[in-house]
Amino acid sequence: LDIGCGWGTLVRHAAKKYGAKATGVTLSVEGAAWCKENNKKDGVDTEILCMDYRDIPKDRKFDKVSSIEMAEHVGLANFQLYLNGVKNLMKDDGIFLIQVAGLRQGSNWEDVA
Repeated sequence: LDIGCGWGTLVRHAAKKYGAKATGVTLSVEGAAWCKENNKKDGVDTEILCMDYRDIPKDRKFDKVSSIEMAEHVGLANFQLYLNGVKNLMKDDGIFLIQVAGLRQGSNWEDVA
């Protein structure tokens, strides 16, 4: 699962190069349509969900979850809620990859603990 998949680059790469069963979720109607169209054109089988990640059915569990430059959109005030939401989408032995480009000036990771 790639939360905030944007144009679907990561899910497309994972499916095409590694045969992953890849799912992306985005709020962007245009982004989701572009992903689906280009994945079909390239013959890449991915699932693109156009919804808030919090609306993914609770019975869906993922082996691996990525979040690339999504934390900035969540913000510090909601960051712990975000991490708990991600945890609830993961299988017990799942792996989570997060990349954060930047938070507000002067913030520390202790702010979200």
